[in-house]
This record gives sequence, C-alpha cells and structure tokens, in this order.
Amino acid sequence: TDGGQTFLANAVQIDKPGQYADFNDGTGSDTIPPTNFRAPNTPSLAYSPRTGKLLFAYQNNVNRPASAADISYQTSTDGGQTWSDARFLSTDASGQPAANDQFFPWAASTESGRFYVIWFDRRLDPDNVRINTWQAVSGNDGSSFSSSKISSHDWNPNDGFFSSGAFIGDYN
Repeated sequence: TDGGQTFLANAVQIDKPGQYADFNDGTGSDTIPPTNFRAPNTPSLAYSPRTGKLLFAYQNNVNRPASAADISYQTSTDGGQTWSDARFLSTDASGQPAANDQFFPWAASTESGRFYVIWFDRRLDPDNVRINTWQAVSGNDGSSFSSSKISSHDWNPNDGFFSSGAFIGDYN
C-alpha cells in the first residue's frame, strides 16, 4: 500500500483444497501433450488502481480429465490477505471450462479499473495442437468476464524453434 516501501512480516499462505492442481504427467516435464513445447505455469497478477482489487490468473489442471488445462482466477479486496474461491476464466458459451488446453495467461488493469486477461487456447482444434489467443474483459472489477478469440489465425507450435516445437516462449 506504500509503493513497495514496506512488506508484511510473514508471507500469506492461501490454501483452498481441491481448487488447484499443477500439471503432472509423472515425468517432471513442463510439456503438455500432444505437443513438445515447455508450458510452465506462469501466473499473472493485476492491480486495479481504482478499487485496489487484486486479480490473480493462472493455469489450472484441477479439471484436467474433463477439460485439460484451464485458466482460473481469484481476487482479493484486502491486499492479498484473503482470496476468493477459484473460478474458471477459459469457459465455453455455456459457462463450463473450455475443452482442450489453455495456458500462458497474462492479466492487466486499466486506470479506470477494467481487468483484461489474455491466454493461449487450443479449444478450437479437436487434436489439441493449434493455438489461438483469447481475451477476457471485466468492466465490473472482476465480478464477471466476457471472453472471445482475438487472434486472426491459429498457429502450430510444432513449427516453432526451428521446427522442433520445443520452445514457444514462457509467457504472453
């Protein structure tokens, strides 16, 4: 609250059992099949200068058997002391977690307090390979979001990094 001059004496640990799972395929790898690029969990935090609300967006594999990797978010209104329950951000038209993998979220806020989150999304490819970019926007301080595809073309990550498909970057 003072521009980074002071911090809490101890870190705040948030434990919401059953609301988060990291990707684990048993190999210790950060790759999400069927492709070979690294997709480490890259969380992103945004701050609303209008209200002070924090928005935390991240890749969540808690629902992996049903929808693969999803983008979830949580909010805090007390500087990070307490957090809302996790909610899915990468959803389909019915509000359910979107099919296939979503990853590399990035969150931001405008001076007026609108939250924006973008991420890579493979929901439109039945083979779960080709990637589009999606964006979610909230005009009500993160209470709800509308989302849509913002890329004009999908792309194949297997063509990246000299056609090895091993590296497409670490975050948006």
